[in-house]
Amino acid sequence: MQGADPFPAEGKPGCMQQSSPSCPSKCDANATAPHADFAKDKWSFSGETQSASGEEGIQKAIMAGGPVETAFTVYTDFANYVSGIYHHVSGGVEGGHAVRIVGWGVDAGAKYWKVANSWNPYWGEKGYFRIKRGNSECGIEDGVTFSAADAKWTQGASPSPSPGPGPGPSPGPGPAPGPSNCVMNNDKASCSGEAGCFWCSYLGEGFCFSQSCDKLAKFAL
Repeated sequence: MQGADPFPAEGKPGCMQQSSPSCPSKCDANATAPHADFAKDKWSFSGETQSASGEEGIQKAIMAGGPVETAFTVYTDFANYVSGIYHHVSGGVEGGHAVRIVGWGVDAGAKYWKVANSWNPYWGEKGYFRIKRGNSECGIEDGVTFSAADAKWTQGASPSPSPGPGPGPSPGPGPAPGPSNCVMNNDKASCSGEAGCFWCSYLGEGFCFSQSCDKLAKFAL
């Protein structure tokens, strides 16, 4: 137990060693409306998942579409985390862990990612932790995935797939990229030249954003 966490450590009295359960296929018996129908309560999106790596690529993905998923290597010293900016110091590899990067910031000159964990709201910084940013600490910047910012989300059923091409010649180039591709512009000139894009500065860094710059600060925590 660390900090204010009231739960015992795994493998200790009151918390037996467990393995991950299989994915559910139906609602629990005590589920209530509107979350009592398993099929109707699922969400899905049309489009492909995308990936990013490196500090700037991840920041752009978060600004364009919100939090992103990633995985990192867990070392034994991570189990002792209570607060502050984590970086690996000692201990062997425990395994891998999937988490969600929700934003970033700077604390006393040290850059960090703010990350949502899944253990409980008492763990770490109210269920979150901060980890060094910019050096792919424990590999956390190497395998980020997310849905496109313009993905179409549907509740209860998967969106109908787009029809495939019919017979005949292959289709020509599609329309020019829209505002959702603002993050692909790496300099002010190309960003300003694309409709619906805004060149924004934050914490000394410049980004091409698909929303007005006043919405940028909510991602830097």
